[in-house]
Amino acid sequence: MPTTIGSVAVRQPGVRVALVTLLVCPSLLLQVGAQEREQVPPARQHVERALDRGDYAEAGRASQALIHLLEADTASDPLDLSRARDFLVKALIGDGRAADSLTLSLAESNLETTQRLAGSVGLDVAASRHTLADVLFQRGEFKKALPLHEAGLEIRARLLAADDEAVADSLELLSRTQMRMERYLAARKSLDRARTIRDLKRDGEPLRRAHLLELFAWLDRFTGNY
Repeated sequence: MPTTIGSVAVRQPGVRVALVTLLVCPSLLLQVGAQEREQVPPARQHVERALDRGDYAEAGRASQALIHLLEADTASDPLDLSRARDFLVKALIGDGRAADSLTLSLAESNLETTQRLAGSVGLDVAASRHTLADVLFQRGEFKKALPLHEAGLEIRARLLAADDEAVADSLELLSRTQMRMERYLAARKSLDRARTIRDLKRDGEPLRRAHLLELFAWLDRFTGNY
């Protein structure tokens, strides 16, 4: 007779064999977890590289693979899983799927999870706030996106050095929303602050500075400053 475990029926001999295996070899699960843990850093780097080069389809696939690795490793840091889900949301946004209700649900639930794990004022919470705000921005929900970007900036400005490039990232994200809400003076102030930081980091990533210059160009276009 099969034995039901949850909703899955299994035959009792198989259950006994599995139990004996775990009792005789208690290190088996630890070995499996260690093997998966070794794969996490290169998997995370693969996701980050795909996002950086704009290969969002690959970033989505790699994010899902990273999530599976972390879910399989019961000893992994739960915040690592939240970070991986943020990666997935960013990939979905870049792949043009911000309008999908599942993308919004994932971003919302991941922010809730991150806040439960890290409190309300950690850097991981700031990142998840920006990620959800970006989904809302792409959906045209600028009024909902604005306070999330402001909160993400406030956290980073309080916890990081004044010239940290993550603060500039937050300022640029905020400026985009301010522009779309026609708050042009506020957007210019945000971009001026971001430029001050970028100017101090001349050895930083050129793409970041190029993105800042693009935002200034959009602001000039919106305000008719040709």
